[in-house]
Amino acid sequence: MGSGVTCTGCWYSRLPRAGAGCLRARPGFERPYGWAWLLALTAECRSLPGPAGERWAEALEPAADAVCALLGGWLERATYPVRHGVHTNSAFALGLVLDSAAAAGAKGIVEPVTEAVVDWFADDHDAPVHWEPSGQDFLSPALTEAEAVCRVLPEEEFARWLERFLPGVEWGAPVTVLTPPIVSDPTDPQIGHLLGLVLSRAAALRRLATALPHGDPRADVLRTAARDHLAAGLPATVSGDFTGDHWLATFAALALDGPPAGEP
Repeated sequence: MGSGVTCTGCWYSRLPRAGAGCLRARPGFERPYGWAWLLALTAECRSLPGPAGERWAEALEPAADAVCALLGGWLERATYPVRHGVHTNSAFALGLVLDSAAAAGAKGIVEPVTEAVVDWFADDHDAPVHWEPSGQDFLSPALTEAEAVCRVLPEEEFARWLERFLPGVEWGAPVTVLTPPIVSDPTDPQIGHLLGLVLSRAAALRRLATALPHGDPRADVLRTAARDHLAAGLPATVSGDFTGDHWLATFAALALDGPPAGEP
């Protein structure tokens, strides 16, 4: 996952053991976005060889355990997903958990998270992509959902699901999520969220392309869109403006992980 450390992850990494107590005392804090990033941070530390990785993994273990307990409890109570394009988006967090759980030593959370993704999203169709993007999104509601679903459905079943959910991709539709958005003022903290949207879309589009069966014509369309988004978003990660520099690198790391956007 590269250097996937957000502001939330940095906070936990400074006070990992105290962070576990804070999480349990405030069970709604950073739910579910910060929870998912903490598991991602834990996975990164556990994969880091040598004493440094061992030290950080051990330090983060109490907070990661707290997250797993809180996440399981929340999923039992959460009747509906949150679908909008900012921090509380359910699909993005659950997808990140699925990516991180095994490496973070949290395999037990995979089954309830998978069940939630299927329960919430498996019957969806005709995503309202004409509503995207909203003016301060850093996540695409449609693409984060599709990306979560591709993690839990077999390849052929996912291909059929995507046909229902995003019809017309093979013809370059829907344009609203395949074309990088306009970012009129990157220094504005809310409008600047759209820079994160560019990069998170790049990551989602590339994953969706690789999740489709070999020869599916939609894969090339999705790869091209991923490449366009990545080219549009990467320069913002080194702008020198703290408004974006302190968090966009995380989404750039997601977008750069795995196979290059232009390859199968």
